Amino acid sequence: MEEELIKKRMIELASLINYHPKDISYLAKAMHCQIIHSEYDGKNRKNYTNDSLATLGDSILKFVLADYLYDEGYDKFQITKMKEKIENNDFLYRLCLSTGIINYAYNDKYFFPEAPLECQVYHAKHDVYIEAIIAAIYKDRGLEYCRQWIISFFENLLI
Repeated sequence: MEEELIKKRMIELASLINYHPKDISYLAKAMHCQIIHSEYDGKNRKNYTNDSLATLGDSILKFVLADYLYDEGYDKFQITKMKEKIENNDFLYRLCLSTGIINYAYNDKYFFPEAPLECQVYHAKHDVYIEAIIAAIYKDRGLEYCRQWIISFFENLLI
């Protein structure tokens, strides 16, 4: 796939999610979801090109949510319940669909909406895109910018 098309689509996505990147390549890495093979794969385990970013993003999301909710005066039980709701994989997947973020996921040949069935971009009910976006924002703009973006993105859910 052409780099210019990827860059154009990532700029559109950045606008959609109200993110102002310094380096758009991090967002492109977050949305690129191609199967990669690893010698550590178990039976039926698949790794994707954005899995590492999603793992990092998951940790950042948990940290920011706990920190924000603590600062807002929530107790341990409330923090745990709110975090469980927001970082739930099914919830993040539905959020990815409802916001249109999924339309910017791509593999080496296609963006999600254009892919024929046999070449579809990964989109199981375990979201890897929002978490990968969080990590991309962190790597590109640092923790404080990322923290503010997460709070803004999830604002209605945190009230």
